[in-house]
Amino acid sequence: MLGGVGIYDFRYLRVFLNGHAIGTRRVGDRWHEPGQFDLTLSGARHVQADAQGKFSFPPTSGAKAILAFARESFALVTPKELAASPTVKLQPWGRVVGQLKIGSQPGINQTIDLSYMSGSKPNGHSVFLETKTDSEGRFVFEGVPPWFLQVAHRLNFREGQPGPIPQTQQTPVEVRAGETSFVALGGTGFKVVGKIVFNGSAGQIDWQSDVQTLATKFPGIPKPPGGHVSQTAFMKWLDDQQTFLDSEAGHKALLRRRAYVLVFNQDGSFKIDDVAPGTYELKIQISDTSKPTPGPVGFHQKMASLTREVNVPELGPSEEHGSIDLGVIELK
Repeated sequence: MLGGVGIYDFRYLRVFLNGHAIGTRRVGDRWHEPGQFDLTLSGARHVQADAQGKFSFPPTSGAKAILAFARESFALVTPKELAASPTVKLQPWGRVVGQLKIGSQPGINQTIDLSYMSGSKPNGHSVFLETKTDSEGRFVFEGVPPWFLQVAHRLNFREGQPGPIPQTQQTPVEVRAGETSFVALGGTGFKVVGKIVFNGSAGQIDWQSDVQTLATKFPGIPKPPGGHVSQTAFMKWLDDQQTFLDSEAGHKALLRRRAYVLVFNQDGSFKIDDVAPGTYELKIQISDTSKPTPGPVGFHQKMASLTREVNVPELGPSEEHGSIDLGVIELK
């Protein structure tokens, strides 16, 4: 049960329990100003602190977090921490800046996302911010909570459609309170090309209906159960996966993680720009768009899939770019 009073260091705070989204356009809302949470997407209880910074909530079971924010600052505490000390000190928001390059050219007027890293999202709240690059490929996020997040270049081939989001150049960033973090997306590495061939469909494949990925392998992470499994077995796998990601080894793996999205032509040929050296898994899944799956909108039954290891070598001492041709890959 949670029921208490806190004293804050700043006036006129908004304080709430357990759930929020920060800045999303996916349901018609925007993050209009730095340091502003979008409470229209939240089912959390929230209150306004008084002029002395005091606030209170009625007793609440199952609460996992208390978040507070003002224009210049932010805090997150657990019910246990609040019980130990009713005074909560706010921290300044962080700031993320960076530049996107595609090959040797700046990525102009491209969408950049800032969100939680896959596998690291805390219970009860989420982050999804977006911005556009300028004429030099530069981008800025103001008013960012001081957490581990990821920056990505969102490709436009599924713009406005429900389902998976094509986020390439996924790069972790540690945002620190009151500091500016810099992220370089692209501009060096290998251009990976190839072609996918699938003869198991009577019709033409829409190669842009699915999001195909090349992502860093996670050594040590539990493998998903194969075939049809019970909900209990599936939930156990999710719990085991989260246990690994919460461990020191899992945290280090998350910080090293990189993920890229394949960009297809209609003939099944593809490219991936600026892939960093490392060992990756290429994951291809062809879906039958006439057969939606139960659950989230935008997902469909699988017709064929493939997973293949891809090794990207180090560049030479004076090299910034290289190329790798994976050849023709046949799906069966």
